[in-house]
This record gives sequence, C-alpha cells and structure tokens, in this order.
Amino acid sequence: MSLQQLVSNGIALMEGNQSTNVSGALSEFLQSQGVNLNDIWQPAVDIVENSTNVCVYINIPGVKNDTIDVDFFNNRIVVTGERKRPFTERMSIVKNEIIYGRFERQIIIPISVTNRENVKISSKGGVLVITIDRTAEERNRFSLRVPASRVADTE
Repeated sequence: MSLQQLVSNGIALMEGNQSTNVSGALSEFLQSQGVNLNDIWQPAVDIVENSTNVCVYINIPGVKNDTIDVDFFNNRIVVTGERKRPFTERMSIVKNEIIYGRFERQIIIPISVTNRENVKISSKGGVLVITIDRTAEERNRFSLRVPASRVADTE
C-alpha cells in the first residue's frame, strides 16, 4: 500500500470522531502500519515576498541551531537538521506524536541566490527565517547576446 493510500485510510478512520487530535491520530495510524515517521518528516514552510525581499519561514520547534545547515543552489534552498529526543532511551514511551531525528527540506524560491552577503538567517521561537535581498540579487542578473554571424562563418 502506498503512503498516500495509508494517509487516506487514516483520515477516513478519523472522520467520524471530531474530537480526535488529527495529527496524533494520523501519527498513530501510520506507525501502526509500520511507517517510520522520521523517514517522511519535513518541516512546514511559508514563502512570502515583496519588492525588496523574499522571506522563507521554516517551522522547526525543538531543533537546535547548531544542527541546522542551509545550502543554496541557484533558486533552491536545502535545509537539513535534527530534532533530538529530550529524554533518555531508558524511559518508557507512553505516547509518541512528536517526530524526532534528521530531516531535509528542499525549497524552490522565485529568485536565484548568487551572493551570500544578500542572505540573512535567524531563528526565533522555533521558526527559522531566511531573508534574501531581492533588489541586490536582481542587480547580479546579466544577459549575453550571440554574436552576429558573418557570411564567411556559415560557409
């Protein structure tokens, strides 16, 4: 059964009970089907823009800054990190809804990033904020023209 079918089945099971915590119930259902949630965890992302900046907000509560890497490849950002368990292995887990472990999130943005000086990164309240100076990046754009052909070149 595909992951999409598993999620659909889990949602169908929960539809009759409005008091169910959807995230928790879906998490329990997927785990009962043998799905390792650490394999599918990707933090939620918002991308907003105006005439001067592009801002990317990544929801990563519980992830320490020293585990986060942010890589830029033209118009793609790859964010990797790890949320570690705050409790020891010797403790007995009664309920497990929070996903721990490594994650990777690839994000396509509407501009290419060419200069690290045009990017600011901060983290507050479990949200990673990447701000890209759009006006500076647009100054880095260029175009080339193909030289005009001479008759001798085409023969």
